[in-house]
Amino acid sequence: PRDTIEDVLAIQQKLDEEYDEPEIARIKVILNSNDLEVNEDNLDILKNELKSKLPKDLLLTGREPFSWEERYLFFEKNDKEYNHKRLTTASFKDSFKLMGFNNHLELPYGLFVRLLRTSDNKQFVLPLCDLKTKDENSPHSQLLKDYSSWITNY
Repeated sequence: PRDTIEDVLAIQQKLDEEYDEPEIARIKVILNSNDLEVNEDNLDILKNELKSKLPKDLLLTGREPFSWEERYLFFEKNDKEYNHKRLTTASFKDSFKLMGFNNHLELPYGLFVRLLRTSDNKQFVLPLCDLKTKDENSPHSQLLKDYSSWITNY
């Protein structure tokens, strides 16, 4: 007979470990598991880790244009309308202070955080995977990159 299921799984695990991206290897350490499925249990584990490591008032900004902005930035190029909408809607160009984690989670977006826009003190709730540290050299930057990579790819 051909290889057993156990043999195949052992080889697959060895290959996964050998070719893991560094950020995924770090997520596996946090999860204490090779199970990388984005599910409520794993999100709870990561939420606890993120809550313990990310300080309140951490400055964040958008990782890339938010979905509502793509229309204005890539297609219509209507600066007047775009700037008007930015007055009431969070933009990837904004700076935010992290206020805390929201209890809401939604697949495929994962964890949501409460934010305060620094320019006008408006409050927003956004998916954490859409955000990065304002300061790329922040010691918290890598953890957010790892989380976003995991939520996006798994």
